[in-house]
Amino acid sequence: MRPVAGVVLALCVLAGCFSDTTPQLSTGGPTSTSDAASTTSTSTSLDTATSSTSTSTSTSTPTEVTTTDATTTGGCPMGQPPKSWYLDGDGDGFGAGEPVAVACDAPAGAVDSAGDCDDLVFEINPGAAELCNMGVDDDCDGLVDEYSADNLACGTCSLSEFGGAVSWVCSESLAFTAAEAFCQQFGAAVHLVHPENATELAFVRDRIFDHLGEVPAELRFWTGLHRREALWDECTTNPDATDWVALDGAPVTYLPWRDGAPDNAECFPLCTTELLEDPGCPRENCIELGEALTGAFNDFACSMPAAGLVCQARLGDP
Repeated sequence: MRPVAGVVLALCVLAGCFSDTTPQLSTGGPTSTSDAASTTSTSTSLDTATSSTSTSTSTSTPTEVTTTDATTTGGCPMGQPPKSWYLDGDGDGFGAGEPVAVACDAPAGAVDSAGDCDDLVFEINPGAAELCNMGVDDDCDGLVDEYSADNLACGTCSLSEFGGAVSWVCSESLAFTAAEAFCQQFGAAVHLVHPENATELAFVRDRIFDHLGEVPAELRFWTGLHRREALWDECTTNPDATDWVALDGAPVTYLPWRDGAPDNAECFPLCTTELLEDPGCPRENCIELGEALTGAFNDFACSMPAAGLVCQARLGDP
């Protein structure tokens, strides 16, 4: 016999068949309030540990800074790298010495241009014009009293610049060694001239004409070329480039001899010498600019004074 519906209902009430709590669907998560609390606590603990580990790592180990901001690179605005900054003691816009900082912005009293060879004098810096002031390196290039737009002549010399070189054409009547010493007063890179091609020779010849104000019968101006040491005591002629060396250290490849040269005409075979320049035992071991119209070379006794000399420094030489 099937029970009456009312009786079943009454029995359910007495047995607690109904609950005010909505049943939870199974999701694989915590199944009780205590489980949920445990899970939350564990998650918080792991997050804290991860954060702590991350903070410790970034503090103790330098890492490269990267950014997705296109206007900055390495912390400087507009994608510019940090600059080296130098103290500018005289306020001329050029600093001296080692950098005082490598940064985006200039420290107080610092500039980003270096190379000032006298940071106590405003008029001396790499941007200045060279002047004739007896040994002052106005433009910090290692040379003194050389050509600039403000310096066309100095002492007994006319000054010029051509093909990456500066020149001094001077009315100094000196023997070869003394002539080289005269050139050296303008800087360690300055030597008696060494024309390396026809264009350079023509320029030097024309500057001698300008300096003298006339075309002489003979040039008689020293170059920086001489016979190599093994040949100083010989009376040979030695026309080949391998027999000659240049005071500037550059290889000799251009020897435009005048007709009949070299002839070593002053060589006296009855004496011996181990000197380049020996007035008691002459040898024509040095080269002068001889022929006026062409500037062609002539060998000449090194101990004899020439009519003048030409000094030269190639810009950029150490």
